[in-house]
Amino acid sequence: MPDLRRAGQYLTRWTCDLGQAGGALEERRLWDRMPVDFPDVDQRFQTLPYRHGFVAGRDPEHPGDPRYATGIWFNTLAHVDHQTGEVDTYYVGDDAAVQEPVYVRKSDQSPEGDGYLLTVVNRFPEARGEMLVFDALRLSEGPVATVRVPLFLRPVTHSNWVSESQLRRASGS
Repeated sequence: MPDLRRAGQYLTRWTCDLGQAGGALEERRLWDRMPVDFPDVDQRFQTLPYRHGFVAGRDPEHPGDPRYATGIWFNTLAHVDHQTGEVDTYYVGDDAAVQEPVYVRKSDQSPEGDGYLLTVVNRFPEARGEMLVFDALRLSEGPVATVRVPLFLRPVTHSNWVSESQLRRASGS
């Protein structure tokens, strides 16, 4: 295992200016409140300017139950408003871990951020999982829906939401 104090993942923006001779790289930490990973945005804004970003993080004020909080794990979801700099969070508890959050817009016409954030949460003492659904712009209010799964869900990462209409277009049906 790497030294986790030195291997922190912080929300950082790298801007490459290929128009300058030799190129230029600017690194700017956007939020250093906690180590984070698994960022997501509304897929319509990939590679474009966007306002709303979502990440899983590990809240340093809640170190977690040492029986479960080992290795690389996350206990918090965060919505970062890149326009205002405000961050809204939801903490899942000392005995739980969140997996990669996925942003799902309400419709193809929804404005950016008008959607849901989905994540799987592992509840260690009960050896079970949950799928939590949040209003993406109101994480601190807690989930709007919880699907309890009567078994422990292995970590699953790197997901994207694909609508039925996108699947139909891609398959030609």
